[in-house]
Amino acid sequence: MTINRRLIVAVMAVAVATAGCASESDYDETWTAFDIATGKADGLFDNAPLLSLGVVTKGSLAPRQLSVYALDLREGDKVTLVQNVTVGTLSPHFTLYSGLSAVRSSSFQAAPKKLTKKYTAASTGRYYVGVSPYQGQGSGEFSLVATCNGGPCAGQVVVRELTAEERGLCIKDAFAKSRVALPSFGGVMGQAKARALLNKSLKESAALPVSCQNACEGDNEAKALCDAIVADLPFFADQSAACVAELDTCLSDCGDESRDLDDSFGSTEIAVCYYAGFNGDCQSYARQTVECGGTLAADTEARCLAYCESTTGAWLDDLDLICKEACE
Repeated sequence: MTINRRLIVAVMAVAVATAGCASESDYDETWTAFDIATGKADGLFDNAPLLSLGVVTKGSLAPRQLSVYALDLREGDKVTLVQNVTVGTLSPHFTLYSGLSAVRSSSFQAAPKKLTKKYTAASTGRYYVGVSPYQGQGSGEFSLVATCNGGPCAGQVVVRELTAEERGLCIKDAFAKSRVALPSFGGVMGQAKARALLNKSLKESAALPVSCQNACEGDNEAKALCDAIVADLPFFADQSAACVAELDTCLSDCGDESRDLDDSFGSTEIAVCYYAGFNGDCQSYARQTVECGGTLAADTEARCLAYCESTTGAWLDDLDLICKEACE
C-alpha cells in the first residue's frame, strides 16, 4: 500500500547535507517518515499487503512516500528484515511498528543501497513495516524480505516467566489434556505417573504462544494447585468415563460464568473451581456423586445443592438462599 505523504501530513523540514545514506554511523534508526504515535498515519495500515517470511517483496518509492506492509509474528520470533535498493537514487529506510509504537531493532547495518535490521518480537500479533526514503531522499525501486532466525517461526519453544493469569490458563489446559488421557492408563496410575502426565500435558499445551512447561514452578499457589491435581489424577484414572464427565461438567459450568478476576493466582478460574472455591469445588463435588462411588444420586435436592455450592458457590462467599431457591 503506497501513500503520498503530502496528502496526509505536512512535509517535515529536513536539512540534508549530502544525498543518500553515506554510512552506518550516519544512519538514525529513530527517524520516521510519519509520526505514527500521534495518529497522523492512524488507520492507513488497514489494507497493507502481508509479508510472508522468506518471500521477497518488490516495490517503488518517490520522495516523501510511504509503503506499508503487514507482518504477523509470534512472541519470541527472531526475524531479520533486509531492504535492497535495486534501481534509482533511493536511500533505504524502514521502521517496524507494533500498534502505533516504533520498535527498535536489536542491531542494524546501514549502507547506501542496503539496510538490514534484526528484531525479536515481544508479543504475538500483527506488526507493520513502513518503508520510505530515508529523510525523504531519492526515489527508485527496492526489494524487501523478512527471514526467520529463531523462535516459534523456526519451531523453537520460547520459555519465559509466566504471569499468574498465564499460569492459570496453562494449568487449566494441561489438566483438561490429562483427563482425556486417563483411559489409556487402565486405572493403573500412581503419583509418579500422574506427575509425568501433567508435565507432558503442560509441554504440549497450546494455551499460550510461549511454553507452559514451567507453569507449576516458582509460584507457591500454582505449585499447590498442580500438587492437588497430581494427587487426584490416580483417583479419577480408576473411575468410569461418567465420573470424569461429572468433573468436566462441573468445571465447565463453574468457569463459564463471567467473573472479574484480580491479579492474584488464587482468583484464576482453575484454582477457584478445582480446589479453592468459597463454598465448594468441583473435585470434591465429583467424588460425592454416585458416578464416582459417592452417595449423591442424580435428580436429588442434595446433589443439586452440592453442585450449586461447587459452581456458583465457588465464587460467592455468602450464598444466602441462592442454592436453596435454585434447587427447590
